[in-house]
Amino acid sequence: MLGSRHQSLLKEIDTARCVGQWSAIAGLATKYTKHSTAGQAFASIILCEARLEELLLNIPWAPRTHWKDEGSVMEDGIRLRTYYPLHLSTTASATLDPLEKDLRQISQGRSMTDEERFQLSVVLGKVCFYGGRFDACREALSGMSSTIQHDVALSPAYGKQLYMAQMVMTGILLEMKEDLGGALRVYETAVDEFSEKIRESSVVIVPRSSAYEELVNWPEEALYRRAMMALSISNSSSNGGSSSMDGVAALATYLRQMDDATPSGFRAPRRVRANRVYMDRLRRTGAAATELARAHTRQMSLLKAAFEFPRADESHEEVLAEVDLAAEDLADEAPECLVELMYSALSLTFNSPRVLQHLVRALELSGDYHEASLALRTYEQVAARQLEPVRKKLAAKQPLDDRAKKFVADVLQTLAEGARLRVQRLGDAHGSLSLVHFAHALVGDVEADGDSAAVEAQTRAQLALWKGVAHACLAQRSREPGNRSDHHSAALQLLNEAAELAPRLPDAHFHLALELALGSRSIAEATAAAKRAVALDSKRLDAWHLLALLSSARKDDAKALQVCDVGMRQSPWWAVLEDVDAGREPSEFPRDIGSGAQFFDLAVTRMSVDGRLRGYEASLAAHQRLFALYGCVFGPVLALEDCALGPASISERYTPPSHTSGRRSLARSLLSRSVFSKHSRFHSHGGARPMPPMPPLPAAEKPASPSESAGSTDTEPKRQRSMPHLRSASRDGSASDIPAEAYFDTANGSHPALSDIGSRTGAYFSQVPTRTAQNRRLAKRSLCLLWLTSAAAFVVLGRHDDAANAVSEALAACPDSPEALTMRGQLELSQDRHLPALNDFHAAVSLEPTNIRASVSLARVEYLLSRRDVALGLLKNTTRAHGWSDPEAWYWLGRLERELALDQESPGNMHMIRRALEYTTYALDLETSQPVRPFSILRFPEQIKAGWC
Repeated sequence: MLGSRHQSLLKEIDTARCVGQWSAIAGLATKYTKHSTAGQAFASIILCEARLEELLLNIPWAPRTHWKDEGSVMEDGIRLRTYYPLHLSTTASATLDPLEKDLRQISQGRSMTDEERFQLSVVLGKVCFYGGRFDACREALSGMSSTIQHDVALSPAYGKQLYMAQMVMTGILLEMKEDLGGALRVYETAVDEFSEKIRESSVVIVPRSSAYEELVNWPEEALYRRAMMALSISNSSSNGGSSSMDGVAALATYLRQMDDATPSGFRAPRRVRANRVYMDRLRRTGAAATELARAHTRQMSLLKAAFEFPRADESHEEVLAEVDLAAEDLADEAPECLVELMYSALSLTFNSPRVLQHLVRALELSGDYHEASLALRTYEQVAARQLEPVRKKLAAKQPLDDRAKKFVADVLQTLAEGARLRVQRLGDAHGSLSLVHFAHALVGDVEADGDSAAVEAQTRAQLALWKGVAHACLAQRSREPGNRSDHHSAALQLLNEAAELAPRLPDAHFHLALELALGSRSIAEATAAAKRAVALDSKRLDAWHLLALLSSARKDDAKALQVCDVGMRQSPWWAVLEDVDAGREPSEFPRDIGSGAQFFDLAVTRMSVDGRLRGYEASLAAHQRLFALYGCVFGPVLALEDCALGPASISERYTPPSHTSGRRSLARSLLSRSVFSKHSRFHSHGGARPMPPMPPLPAAEKPASPSESAGSTDTEPKRQRSMPHLRSASRDGSASDIPAEAYFDTANGSHPALSDIGSRTGAYFSQVPTRTAQNRRLAKRSLCLLWLTSAAAFVVLGRHDDAANAVSEALAACPDSPEALTMRGQLELSQDRHLPALNDFHAAVSLEPTNIRASVSLARVEYLLSRRDVALGLLKNTTRAHGWSDPEAWYWLGRLERELALDQESPGNMHMIRRALEYTTYALDLETSQPVRPFSILRFPEQIKAGWC
C-alpha cells in the first residue's frame, strides 16, 4: 500500500509528463527515489525520457518541407502519400546513443514490475524510432499487448499516451512492410481503446512551445494514419483490397477532433493537406454545399495559422490554390461563405489580384453590388500597379512568359466583368466606360507588336458589348439631341462589333436589338437581332419579352400574344402558374427571384396585349391569377419586410411563398374606397406621413419656423411647393390668392427619401445587401404596376370607380410611385379637377423628372389652365430630352404650336403652322411603331422604374 506522500509524488510526475514539463522531472525523480528505494528503475526511465524530449525540443525541424505533398497520389496511382513522422538524420541520431545505452542498462540486474517493463520498452522504442533505427524499435516493441493496462499505479494518465505511442510505432512499422491492412487494424484498435478509456476527445494536445509542433502527438497520429490507411485501401479496392472502415468518415472524424485542439494551429501544414484530400473526396461523392463550405472555412483557418505573416505573400500558391477551389465549389451554392473566405485570403496575400478577382464575383453573386464595386476599384488599382513590369517588357519588345500572359488575360476578363457589373447592376455607365478604357489601353500595349491574336475574341466581344451598353444608357439619359445621337451611334457600332466578334453571345444580340428598338425605332432590324438572341438562349425571358413588344409595335397583337405564351413556357415559373390556374398550392418554387420578376413582367405584358386584342373585359379575367403569381414570386421578399436582416443569406431565410397573399391583395380592392379618400391623400406626395419620433431640440438650437418669424399663431405645418399655384390647390378645384412664401421650398422631412437620411447605419445607408433592397423595391413596383394595369383597363371600360380603387391600391403598395400619382392625376383630370390633378402631376415630376407620362400630363393641365406658354416650354423640354420618341408629347406640342400660330396675326405664323404640322406628322409616325408597353422597361429593370401601359 503506497503512502500519501508517495502517491502525491507519482501524481505530480504523471501530470508533468502529460503536460510536457520535462525540466521538472529530474527533481521529482530524486524525491521519488528518497521515498521509495524500489522505484529506482522507474525514476531512471522517466529521467531518460525527459532527456529525450528536451533533446528533441532543441532540434530545428522543417515541417513545411516535410509535408509539402502529403496526401498526393503516389506513382502507383492508388496509394496516398503518407509520410512518416520526422526523425533524426543518420548523423544527428548519434546523439541518442547514450540514451539508448542507459535505457538498456536499467533492466540489467534489477527486478521490475510489468508496468515498469512496459514503460521501459515504449521509451526505448521511441529513442530508436526518432533515431531512425526501426529494426531496433521493432525489437523493443515485440511481444507487447495491444490493449491498455487496467491496474496502473505509476502513470495512470500518461500510461495511455505510452500505449498510443506503442501502437502508432507498431502501425508505422507495418506500413514500412507494405502491410496497410495490418497497420489499419492496429490504428483502429488503438483509437477504440483510447477513446473508451478517456471517454472524450481522442486527441489531447497541450504543447508548451512551438517546438512541439513536429514532435509526434501519438493520439493525433493514430487518428490521422487510420484515416489515410483506410483511404489508400479503398483506392485499391478494385485491385482486391478491402476495408471495413469508411476512409472519408475517418478523415472527417480526425479533422473535427483537431478543430477542437489547443492551439488551433497545431500541426497546421499537415492538416492543410489532409483537409484538401477530404474536400477532394467530397467533390467526388457530390456532397452538399454546406459540408463543402465548412471544409473550405476550415482550410482557410488552417492556412492562416500556417502561413500568416511573415510567411504570407501575394503570390502564395497554397492560398491561391485554395481560393480557386473555393470559388469553383461555392460560387453558385454559397456565395456568402465564399465572400468571407476571400476576405480572409486577402489578409494572407496582401490584396492579391487573383483573390480580388474572386471577391468581386462572390460579392456580386451574394447580391452586395456596392461592395463589389468597391472591391473592383481596389482590383483596378492593384492590377495597374502589377501591370507596370509587364508594360515595360512590352515597351522593350520582350516576350511575355506564360504566367504574365495569363495575368493579362485574367485582368482583361475581370475588367469586362466589372464593366458589366457597374452598368447592369448599379447603372454606373461612366464607371463602366472607365474600366473598358483601361482594358483597351492594355490591349493596345499587348498588340503593339502587331499580334492581333494576343487577346481572345471573346474578351474583345465582352469589352465591346458593355462599352456599347454603357453608351446606350447614356443615350437614353441624355437631354441633348446631339449627345444622344453620338451615344446612340457609338452604341450601335460597338454592339454590332460585339455580335461579329462573338456570334454565339446572346447578350450582344439582345442589347443590339434593344438599342435598335429603343434608340432608332428600327423595328425590323431589332426583331431580327432579338430572334438571334432567342435562338442562342431559349431560356432568356427578356429576349422573348422584347420580341413580344416588337410584335405589338408592328400592331400584330396575335403574334405578340403567341410570343408571350411561348416565352413563358421556357421558364421554370410556368409550372407555378399552371398550379395557380388549377387552384392548387404550388409544390415547388424556383429560388431565383430575378427570373420570377421577369416572368411576372412578361405575364403583365401578355395581359395588356390580350386586352388590346380581345377586349379589356376579357383580359381582366387574368387579374386574379396574376395577383396569385405575384405572391408566389415575391413571397420571400415580402417575408423579409419585417425581419431584422443579419449575416444569414436569403437562401437561409427563404420561406415558401404562397399565392394567397396575392388573393388577399385582390380582396382589398372590393372595399368601397374613392380615389379621393383619406388613404389616397395620406400617401400623396408631400402629405403628412408617420415618422419615428425625433428627440426634441434644445431651445437654443430649435430653428424658428416661417410662421413664428412672422408672428403667426398658426402652428399647423404648411404645405409649400416651388410652383405658386400648387400652394393653394384644393380638392374642390377652387383657387385663392398666391402668397409670396409659396415661391420657396421648405424641407419638412415628409418625403421618404428625406425621412431616411441619417436613420441608417450601414456603409451604403443600409445594412441590407443591394440585391435585397432592389428586390424589395421591385416587389413594391410590381404590385403597383399590376394595380395600374388594372386601372388602365377599367378606364377604357368606363369603370371609373373601379379604376379609382385600383389606383388607391397602387399608392398603398408604392406611395412614391410617379406612375400611380400620374394615373390619379389623370382620373382627377377626367372629372375636370384641374388643380388637384396639377398637384399630382407636379409631385410625379418631382419624384422622377424623366417620367414622360407625368411631364406630358403636367403640360396638358397647364394648357387647360390657360397657361399655354408654360405648357409649351414643358413640352419642348420633354421632346428635346427623354420624350423625343413619345408620340403624345409631339402631338401636344404640335397642337400648342398651331393654336399659338392661329392666335397671332403676324407674317411668321405660317412658319409656326408648318412646324406644328411636322410635329403632328412625326407623332403619327411614332404612334405606328408604339409598343403596348415602353421598350425601356427591359433595360436593367433593377435600375429603371417600371413602366405601365
